[in-house]
Amino acid sequence: MDIRENKIKKFCNSLDYWETVNLLTMILKANNPHWSEPDCYSEATAIFGDEKRKKFLIEETLKTGIHTRR
Repeated sequence: MDIRENKIKKFCNSLDYWETVNLLTMILKANNPHWSEPDCYSEATAIFGDEKRKKFLIEETLKTGIHTRR
């Protein structure tokens, strides 16, 4: 594991449930502006239980920024 991956893992592990869900909600809303806030929140709570997907979304955002899907 390289230093960047370790930093991202530490960051993700430092977040509690609500911080993680709120972060995922904001990532989803920024990437999908046509989605409603409740839809983003619902998707974020579903993603929370999927470690692989959660890590991917957070890591992708930290490494490359927001990618709006129209």
